[in-house]
Amino acid sequence: MTQEKMTAMLSETISVTAEEARSALEARGWNLLEAALLLQARERARRVEANMARRREGRPSSALRALANRFGRANAEAHSEVTAMTELPARVIAPLMILPSGYACRCW
Repeated sequence: MTQEKMTAMLSETISVTAEEARSALEARGWNLLEAALLLQARERARRVEANMARRREGRPSSALRALANRFGRANAEAHSEVTAMTELPARVIAPLMILPSGYACRCW
């Protein structure tokens, strides 16, 4: 098979340009199978790089990340105050629980 036919067949089969097919064939000593594998590996590497670039673009900016961290800290601080109330001794909590009922029945 001539070099032109090999180049045309490889470019049609792998869906690459004739120049890419020719350079792959030259790099692999005009071995059609090895050139096809080389082109497929290059295409796979291009797709991986494109996916990584898309993921990088989809990441939130540092300002958004800082805002999310601030809300996370505020939520954690509020949660720690709630847990601090539940850790109060019974002699402090009991009058707080009785007072609302005293106002409800107007016993005072």
